[in-house]
Amino acid sequence: MQFGSDNHAPALPEVLAALGDVRGCDLPYGEDQAHIQLKARIRRLFDAPDAIIGLVNSGTAANSLAFAVTVPPWGAVFASPFAHILLDECGAPSVMNNGMVMQPVTNDPGHEAGKIEPETLARAIALQPVGFFHRSQPGAVQVTQMSELGGLYTFDEIQALAAVAHAPNNNLEHAIPLHMDGARFASAVVHALATDGHAIDASDSTLADILPQLTWRAGVDVLTLGLTKCGGMSCEVMIFFNRADSVTSSRAGARARESLLYHMKRFGHVTSKARYLAAQALAMLDQNRWLQATAHAHAMARQLHAGLMPFASQPTAPPVGNIVITVLPVPLQQRLREAGAVFHTWKDVHPDAIRLVTHYATTPEELAQVQRVLQQG
Repeated sequence: MQFGSDNHAPALPEVLAALGDVRGCDLPYGEDQAHIQLKARIRRLFDAPDAIIGLVNSGTAANSLAFAVTVPPWGAVFASPFAHILLDECGAPSVMNNGMVMQPVTNDPGHEAGKIEPETLARAIALQPVGFFHRSQPGAVQVTQMSELGGLYTFDEIQALAAVAHAPNNNLEHAIPLHMDGARFASAVVHALATDGHAIDASDSTLADILPQLTWRAGVDVLTLGLTKCGGMSCEVMIFFNRADSVTSSRAGARARESLLYHMKRFGHVTSKARYLAAQALAMLDQNRWLQATAHAHAMARQLHAGLMPFASQPTAPPVGNIVITVLPVPLQQRLREAGAVFHTWKDVHPDAIRLVTHYATTPEELAQVQRVLQQG
């Protein structure tokens, strides 16, 4: 009953097999054939022919390096108070950026699933006046898709946040980039496919319409594409969309072209045999394995939530992804833990709230075991 994180799941067998298939010699430091194939595939899938792409082995590195490229050391990044960069990266974004600060955007209590709102974002940016050298300067806005509380941003919501970032205080000259932490971006894709009536094994042409809609068409300038949480071993992808029709996107792209490799090298992320990173990503994208694994996690989350509701202190909305938030009496929480269940308390939501995360390796048998434990006594 491993519900602590989707990181608890093993790497997909196909990913491990792909690593074993990497034989023979090839160029080092990301100049190998697997990198070339992967970058071409990502550019096709996102309909972003000029995108600048980099591979690293962790989401923390991907987020931190993306900020190192796009935000000055005196800059501030605005994000949800629940964002991974604020709570779970040990200050790495600030270290890799030589001093950048992270500014939580606090919404009204109870705002949906840890997302930020454009009005609150605008107020937060206004508190860091451009040109007032006593304060950090607006540097970037970050959204987490899917959020740490299981919320998915819609196209309109992302577009509204992008409008604030790209014209803070209605001033285009002070535009800052919109960064998307896509550690669970696959959840947004699976949800969009289901909403539009597409199968999980959708063609590349279908994905090449949906993926841009979830990112650069809505105003996202930089995406860190997570593959580890949906079955990879250790591979995350930084994508700078580098759109000529967007000031912030083209500016971020220019900076990435000039400095990304240097930042990666300085912090130890230019991997010698980087073809093993690219091999993982190719295996995940092949046959939509990243989406197949995520769809299974979603199904398990819905089933888990339904099974928990009869025991919950108050109703909670069914999950749209693989994160289940529920309010469960403490004695029942303790009973589950004593039976071996792993999950986290989430007191920022409610004193008795817990968060359970399903993954591709979650089984119906585990969910049945949860039911048996809760029904005891």
